[in-house]
Amino acid sequence: MLMIKKIISALVMCALMLAASGCKKDEKVKASSNTALSPVTALSPDMLPIKNAGTVKELVPAIYCEFTDEQWAEVLPDIASAIKHKNPDAELLLRQGTGVSIMRTRIMCWNKLREFSVFPNDEEKNLVLGVVLEVTQKGGTDYLAAWADNNAVYYNYGGYDILYDLRSSEVNRKIQTLIANAQNITPAIALLEGARPADVPPEGSVRINIITPAGIRSITGDMNALSENGLTDSVVSQGIVVMTGITDYARELSQQAESE
Repeated sequence: MLMIKKIISALVMCALMLAASGCKKDEKVKASSNTALSPVTALSPDMLPIKNAGTVKELVPAIYCEFTDEQWAEVLPDIASAIKHKNPDAELLLRQGTGVSIMRTRIMCWNKLREFSVFPNDEEKNLVLGVVLEVTQKGGTDYLAAWADNNAVYYNYGGYDILYDLRSSEVNRKIQTLIANAQNITPAIALLEGARPADVPPEGSVRINIITPAGIRSITGDMNALSENGLTDSVVSQGIVVMTGITDYARELSQQAESE
């Protein structure tokens, strides 16, 4: 119970810090997903579907790189065109995409390759490309998506979200620790069969989704149980560290902008 209180307290603090930073809800954005702070310089195309998401329903598939054909054409036009026209080079282009430094591009390409029954080898299959935590408390669900290239998205159910890319070495280290912790437990977490669950975790629960070339390895459980479980505790606790680190950094940027 103590661990649950600590996690909820951290999430509440993140929301309060966002609000205190002067974040205003954009009435043009539907539902509760509003870009409050975006500590980024120039977003790569693979982040645009995330940035442009107008609702939580649009945001969640985007952070898992489950893009529509239109989004594929926006993010990876050459590969999208090859797939659309059944170009025999499409598989080769997708394979090349799995080796780039941008993690969401890798995830997109592996997602598509698996649809074509092309699967990673034993050395590739458990490599952690990203981690998504879904944390449900009374009132809604928070999402943290962090990728191995140090990009991240934190969405607070209160209506604030942050896009983060590479700008703070301190936050980068926290993200890398989360990725490393997830890597340590990946072989022990079951690989999802079929589609990713569309429902959110029950209140008081956490879902850990570890994104690999082979697909998503997922475990859902009571917040307290997963936080004290020797297998998953390092991922849950470090996820909270990343959430607060990103929020702190966004607040600092906001304060600097106000003082200039």
